[in-house]
Amino acid sequence: MNTEKIMEAIGEINDKYICEYAVIKPLSSPQKKSKRLFNIHQIKFFVNSFKRQLAVAFLCFAVIIGAISVGLLKEHNIQPSVPDEESDKTISEDIEMPALLFVNNKLYRFDRMIEKDAISTDSLIYLGTVKSSVSSGEIPTENFQSSCGIVGAVIYEYSGNIIVLNREEYELYTPAK
Repeated sequence: MNTEKIMEAIGEINDKYICEYAVIKPLSSPQKKSKRLFNIHQIKFFVNSFKRQLAVAFLCFAVIIGAISVGLLKEHNIQPSVPDEESDKTISEDIEMPALLFVNNKLYRFDRMIEKDAISTDSLIYLGTVKSSVSSGEIPTENFQSSCGIVGAVIYEYSGNIIVLNREEYELYTPAK
């Protein structure tokens, strides 16, 4: 298109349509720019946002500490309890002792259950059976004595540890410290 055709097309537009779509902008003085780096609304938003972020951070911290505490309590078989007013029990008396086994003049403590497939029976050395048991909370002091009532269970030596075959399940006992 050349310039003449454009001018001719513009000239044919009715003035009625031009007035209808004209936008009139009011004259206004340009606003002064603020010399401040931040205005008060930006500062209030930042402070409120920071408070929310700080509250969320503390909440996350509390949840993590709680989860760690519960994990440690479960790992050591500690049941948190508060002594009753009627009872003189202390919290340390409520802690459950692990199963203990006294074999060949050495005290062993229950570590974990082991699946039968995980142990080669060729590497087990037969030592005998559990002969007697002491009541829960007491420490066994005689050879082939346990604190968990497994009289008759078969005892094997396995890599410096003790394996007990009790009701068709292997239990691993490690030296007590």
